[in-house]
Amino acid sequence: MKRAANLAVSRDLAGYHHYGTDLCIMAGILGWSAHVIDFFLHHKSAGTIDDRYYASAGRVERKYARALQSRWVPMLFSAPLLLAGAGTSRRMARVKRLVAKLTGKAPRNRELWSEERRTVGERHVAATERMRR
Repeated sequence: MKRAANLAVSRDLAGYHHYGTDLCIMAGILGWSAHVIDFFLHHKSAGTIDDRYYASAGRVERKYARALQSRWVPMLFSAPLLLAGAGTSRRMARVKRLVAKLTGKAPRNRELWSEERRTVGERHVAATERMRR
């Protein structure tokens, strides 16, 4: 991160999960950009997708739903200005997720999702170890 960006994690979000998501959203709001760099990184664990993960995701979603909600801003010398959020996009994402679950293209429950993520993590660790040899 550039020091000039003056980014920090949000004070109202706690825990380890989703801090990167929060930083990327804040960077975008402040006019910066965020990029994903494809490189191998060895994690010492496969990660933990548990209730704390889902609770954190919910907190991030609620925080930015509030912060980015559509609103009318009164203007002193002109008509009010409409700042429109992406509520429709969030609703459509939930519908797509539900359709994926119903059609079998996504796990139906958290336990299956966690198992799938653990398997992916194990494959990543194995691939990293093969590359080191």
